[in-house]
Amino acid sequence: MVANPIKVSQENTAKVTYPVLLEEVMGGWIAVIPGLASGRAIGETREIAVERLHQMMTQNLATIPENGELTQLEIELPSRTTHPSMKFAGMFQDDPYFDQMLEQVEAFRQEDRDEYFHQLDQEEAALAEKTS
Repeated sequence: MVANPIKVSQENTAKVTYPVLLEEVMGGWIAVIPGLASGRAIGETREIAVERLHQMMTQNLATIPENGELTQLEIELPSRTTHPSMKFAGMFQDDPYFDQMLEQVEAFRQEDRDEYFHQLDQEEAALAEKTS
């Protein structure tokens, strides 16, 4: 973690860089500064959303008191974890018997479905005989 103080005064200007997350939603764009509750703007295009966010943040930073201080804080982003079963994805891509096995599974399932529906038909017919 690194913290670098940035002095802000009338004579000396400093720049602050924020990461911005852009997301397209319902025909427009949202620009968000992750972790900053007030860091959010909406626009018809991504450029307009970013420009609105820039204007808002510029106004917010202009309100820092003369004796105020900004500090940079570097935080390592957490690594994205993949689902545990993804390590098995594609493991049968070169298996020449995989398609045959899938066909056999589908045939078994179809037999199972046919048997189930045949049983339902028999039960329905028996019920119809009792009620007539």
